[in-house]
Amino acid sequence: MADLQGLKWRVGGGMVNEISKTLGMNVTLKPAPDSYELLSGGVMDGTLFPAESMESFKIDKIIKHATTFPGGLYNTSFVLMMNQDKYNKLSPEEKKAVDDASGEVASRIIGRARDKVDRRAFALMQANNIQIVKADAKFVADVKSKTSALEAKWVKDAEAKGLKDAGKVLADFRAEIAKASK
Repeated sequence: MADLQGLKWRVGGGMVNEISKTLGMNVTLKPAPDSYELLSGGVMDGTLFPAESMESFKIDKIIKHATTFPGGLYNTSFVLMMNQDKYNKLSPEEKKAVDDASGEVASRIIGRARDKVDRRAFALMQANNIQIVKADAKFVADVKSKTSALEAKWVKDAEAKGLKDAGKVLADFRAEIAKASK
């Protein structure tokens, strides 16, 4: 945890910003596409990114160290949505086509594509001699200890918005991540 202190970190806002501040990191909110310039020029010392960002933002040649966090440090959700009025105007066949390509089907297709890009990113890191470290148990425990209040707030806020048993939803989500990570 001490290694995070004193360094300048680029983050993109939202939950990652809250996590970073909770961990006492010196953070600056900047858009992801600015990462190459910020890191290569020494304005920022690091960034919090998924592996695929090595390739996406062409930082594989300028990064020297990467730390992976078992199960992830945070999650960003993506949503594919359609205007209800437009959907209602579709023919039954068109609705079926949209429905058949939505939900879990779309999630699996997108997930497989992201996993493939992540694997390619790890190969790039190895090819560029980037030192990859898996966060050890103490670091993971320290992070969880510090971020537990954020999770408790999320559970409370989610239940206030009508999500029943948000704590169980979070536990189920983590169980799915653990299964997928094996």
